[in-house]
Amino acid sequence: MHLLTTAADPLAGYDRAASVLFASPHGTLLTQGVRGVAGGELGTLAGRLDGPAAGAIGFDGTAHLIRPESETWTQPIQPGGRPLRSGGWWSRRIPVPADYVAAVRKVLDELGAGRLAKVVLARTAERCAVTTTTTRLSRALSRAVAGV
Repeated sequence: MHLLTTAADPLAGYDRAASVLFASPHGTLLTQGVRGVAGGELGTLAGRLDGPAAGAIGFDGTAHLIRPESETWTQPIQPGGRPLRSGGWWSRRIPVPADYVAAVRKVLDELGAGRLAKVVLARTAERCAVTTTTTRLSRALSRAVAGV
């Protein structure tokens, strides 16, 4: 395992055929190479895997996972190397609730008519910290618009 502690490019060794990239607000994981492949019922895999694995898990509980040759982890990136100071939070849902409800209705109609057998619908909820810098910029913009 390799841990990046600088702003080095975590995708420097990315290979579409043999890499998996997972990113979150808590850090990034990039795997490289394939040391082994594991498949079967998800419940039986824990005892057969040593170390990280990545891949696909089907709706029926079967999995196809790869065991990487190496992994590179990054820590969360913070601008200027300093922690963000929070001035509160803002959030939004994608798609907006009305659009999501419309999509669900359409999918239910398609399923009922037999035109679809299986559907996956997903939503994203974003929650972001409003930094002190963002708050200052917002106030300055408000003053400029108001002519103050």
